[in-house]
Amino acid sequence: TDEGNTVIRSAHETSVFLGGNLLQHLKDAVFYDGVSVESIAQDFQQGASRKIRFQMEGQELMAIYAPAGYDDWYLFTVIPSNVLNEKTSGFYRLTALSCVVISVLFLLLFAAIFLLHNRSRRNLVKQLYTDPVTGGPSKVKFEQEVEGVLNASEHRYSLLYANVEKFKLINERDGSEAGDRLLAKIYQIIAQDLDEPEIVARLMADHFGILAATQNMAFLKRRVEGWNTQIQEHVRTGRFTTVVAMNYGVFPISEPKEKVSLMLDKANLARKTASSEDGLAV
Repeated sequence: TDEGNTVIRSAHETSVFLGGNLLQHLKDAVFYDGVSVESIAQDFQQGASRKIRFQMEGQELMAIYAPAGYDDWYLFTVIPSNVLNEKTSGFYRLTALSCVVISVLFLLLFAAIFLLHNRSRRNLVKQLYTDPVTGGPSKVKFEQEVEGVLNASEHRYSLLYANVEKFKLINERDGSEAGDRLLAKIYQIIAQDLDEPEIVARLMADHFGILAATQNMAFLKRRVEGWNTQIQEHVRTGRFTTVVAMNYGVFPISEPKEKVSLMLDKANLARKTASSEDGLAV
């Protein structure tokens, strides 16, 4: 983050930093070219990018850092200088033509580092915004999109919190892969019934969040019954060993500026009062 706190680190056995606060680790480093821990911290706060060289624990290192493109996260990439030196030392004794070739190799190497850096950032964003089970939006992406819809429109919306009852038995009896396929199918059934700008996402485990463009409870109940009919038909034809049911909690949104996470909590609280007969509670 821009405070230097490690969110995700490399799992490679030769990784220089083992977590914690990056800026604290760098206080023991010797920097070149006028760089200091203070100037790095200032770059983090200002959203700046830079390439630096430093020595740490007797090892010469090069690093590139830049904003990750999400919140206050930074991507800090480190490579030992000897990795470069071992690949290029044999060229230092060549002719002027060889020097030109070396320069080109350096440019290609740094281009590869930058490409790797950008690819890592794209993968990070994809992991953050995409649910691995359904292929739809993650909880983080869902909350951002709901906030955007509510800020852009004065339409009256409701937030639904849905849960799959007895889902644990599906995992235990039919296996986790069958459970994941069922969750993906539930997402697909609900998503296909939604209109712009309505949104559905798996929040965690077997819990789903749904933004519906209505506060008409009778209409919502008909939609929920339609979803449940399709889900139960899929469970029946899919030869699952456990019959599952969905229950839903509804929070009619009256304050669009309220945090989406709090709205979800209120919808989930309503869900816990839903009876097995109607499956829908406000």
